[in-house]
Amino acid sequence: MATSEPFLDSLWAMIERVTHYMNTIRIPILGEWSFRSIFQIGLIWYLVIKLSTRSTQLEEYRKRLHNAEAQIQRDAKSRKEVAEIATDLKGMLEGRSGILENDHELASIVKKVDGISLATATAQQKDISKSISSPSGPKMTISQLYIYPIKSLRGCSLPSATLTKEGFSYDRKFMLLRIHDPNSKWGRYQNMHISEFPEMALFHTSITDSTLHVTYHAPSSSPQTPVSPHPTLTIDLSPSTLSHLPEISITMHKSPMTAYDMGSTYNNWFSQHFKYPVLLAYAGPNRRLVLGNLPGKPATYTPPTRPLLQKIPLLNSLLPTPKPPSIIFNDCAPYLIITQSSCDDVTSRLPSGPSPTPKMDITKFRANIIISGSPRAYDEDYWGGLTFSSNSPSDANSDSKSPKEIILTANCGRCVSLNVDHETGTSAPKEKEVLKLLMKDRRVDDGMKYSPIFGRYGFLGNGDVNEGKVLRVGDAVQVSRRNGERTRFYWPGIST
Repeated sequence: MATSEPFLDSLWAMIERVTHYMNTIRIPILGEWSFRSIFQIGLIWYLVIKLSTRSTQLEEYRKRLHNAEAQIQRDAKSRKEVAEIATDLKGMLEGRSGILENDHELASIVKKVDGISLATATAQQKDISKSISSPSGPKMTISQLYIYPIKSLRGCSLPSATLTKEGFSYDRKFMLLRIHDPNSKWGRYQNMHISEFPEMALFHTSITDSTLHVTYHAPSSSPQTPVSPHPTLTIDLSPSTLSHLPEISITMHKSPMTAYDMGSTYNNWFSQHFKYPVLLAYAGPNRRLVLGNLPGKPATYTPPTRPLLQKIPLLNSLLPTPKPPSIIFNDCAPYLIITQSSCDDVTSRLPSGPSPTPKMDITKFRANIIISGSPRAYDEDYWGGLTFSSNSPSDANSDSKSPKEIILTANCGRCVSLNVDHETGTSAPKEKEVLKLLMKDRRVDDGMKYSPIFGRYGFLGNGDVNEGKVLRVGDAVQVSRRNGERTRFYWPGIST
């Protein structure tokens, strides 16, 4: 067999010699045919493992190439080098079968990519610092930060928050489930969202150290009704022992996970105030897969739940398994970002009356990061990424000064939760429905064609580096990536 690969020549010659030798072997127990078959099966598995491992390597090199290209968008010379690398990589992928790549070629590509990344990282950081401090252009800052320890209850306003790949620390680690008869249309448990249970707005949350405080604010029948002390429940944000807690299965937007029943103390308190049986679930270390709009992936890409080769027990332990992006009880992404400018536009749409026009309650959008200083309303529709840096000259901490990036991948389609009256825990009258005010001109995403868009979903950029870093109110914000057109939302079962 003729081939240009010396390695394959020697491999094929070895196979021919071994096969010829086996033809002379007689093993009474196995027989000639069985012995050859075992060898051939072993060889096939070796090649399969080699193929899978090499494919994983190539995927990693593609990621490095993508990261290098993103870092040097404004450097024409470096872009040319990236194009050459991309051509080399493309040619190698198209010209080889997947298991025949030359290791020297791969090493050369990796060296080029890493070299470009190293050469441009310092320059890029300087450019970001200059653009943030430059007086030209809009100066944007973080005006508010929120987390929602229990999904759909009122959020906690924080002066600072710690970044993780799954969202801010303590964000949406808990979720409430309504308990039904097992034969009901929901099954045993129904996920509780404020759009379906508006009374969830009556539960306020706050954090002291690592303890969550939940207070119930019963709606008053009259403004003159004396306000008694609000009932309060305290919850450890990081329960240390999970072994004694019953496990339950939760599926949210077709993405399943395992959670823990926190027990009767908490369940009874919530049930008393909701006036129907409720269970408090805790995620613990468990996570849900993100099924749509991933960074660096096509809009309709969905990560496989379990690749074919990983279903084989022996191979599953041998093959590298890249960890796909995951979330907890967030809807579709770890972070949700909105701007004050867009909220002001909603305020301008509110109907006027004899009393002064109220301002739009920005907390109804349930965002994690609220940005002030955007040049215009809904400019964020086109943002592909944001960098955040400390805006305080007294902050000498190098970790605080280094930019942190959140990559924005999808628009947030809005639902009737915007119509909930937070003071009464009921749906607002029709004349005060905010959702209707946005329907006219904010249905701008074909992936959510029946829902108005407000805000952007995002993921932590360069997660291994930025994990554990802190964002603070007042931090400077810069648009690091801008899309030429709006992205299209995708999530199986939700998108249109």
